[in-house]
Amino acid sequence: MKAELYRIKTQDGWKIALWRYKGEKQPIIMCHGLLANRFSLDLNEKYSLARYLARKGFDIWLLELRGRGRGYKRTYSPFTQPFKYNWTFDTYVEYDLPTAINYVKDLCKKDIFWIGHSMGGMLAYAYAKDFKGVITLGSPAKFDEAMKNLMELNNCLPFNLYQIVKTYYFISGHALLLPLFAGALTNANLIDEDTQKKIIDILVNQENVDENVLEEFLMKAGDITSTKVLGHLLFCAEINELCRYPRLPIICKKVLKYPLLRKILCSAPYDLKKFDMPILFIAGDKDKLAPPNAVKYAYKNVGSKDKNYVELKNYGHCDMIIGRNAEKDVYELIYEWLDERL
Repeated sequence: MKAELYRIKTQDGWKIALWRYKGEKQPIIMCHGLLANRFSLDLNEKYSLARYLARKGFDIWLLELRGRGRGYKRTYSPFTQPFKYNWTFDTYVEYDLPTAINYVKDLCKKDIFWIGHSMGGMLAYAYAKDFKGVITLGSPAKFDEAMKNLMELNNCLPFNLYQIVKTYYFISGHALLLPLFAGALTNANLIDEDTQKKIIDILVNQENVDENVLEEFLMKAGDITSTKVLGHLLFCAEINELCRYPRLPIICKKVLKYPLLRKILCSAPYDLKKFDMPILFIAGDKDKLAPPNAVKYAYKNVGSKDKNYVELKNYGHCDMIIGRNAEKDVYELIYEWLDERL
């Protein structure tokens, strides 16, 4: 099974990638998480939610957000032009999503479903339009429980990424050091074995994933993003709210309890009540980056009448897409939900 590559230009000059497994049924756009690419949802013949649904007849489009690139040329090199890597979560919502969605809808002449893992699902919460239905996997909308593990993940890295990210308060963020993030997970020269195990423990329930599959996942699915995106999400985690990029971040945190000052000085939160389309929330009870309560918060606060929440036993953040029983426990669940809404 081979995907066809489409490269689509956004209004601000980037080229984003869409990888298609063509089918006769409804189109589905699938989106990866923060520091990932399409391989997180299409790892190999066995561990691929994309190919599973393609075999069921769906028209699958794997979206790779700006800056990613495996097997084709990036729009800009993060090493020779690092300051091109200067965007936020909002940039995805305002440019990448509408570009991909409008292209697929215009080409297929059908409404689309959206499936997002982690940040890929959070983007759907924020965009909140143009979907026939949405499925999120491990996508939080509040961050109080996850913040501790997010910071521990940062502290495990061979450099203090949080201190680097703090520069987004003062200068444009860039991705010059972020390739080390993916490498740090598998490269014993960068971190010691105990630290490596600690990182992996945050990302997956290790009892649920075959070692060789996890190694392939870490090698192929990790990718580069703007440090400003990470800074944006860390800010959301600090204030425990999914919001737009703050105009004045330092001041904003100090005036959060004053509604009028907040309205003047800070960016508005994304309103979950505006999301009114059918949606399935999938959470893992062992997920340390999107704990069940963080996903339940989204479930309780979206404006959808057709909404379902499923909590998977013994699943962590990434093993819901690469766990050894993911096809039976997760892929089938997703297919049944989609099939009911065709």
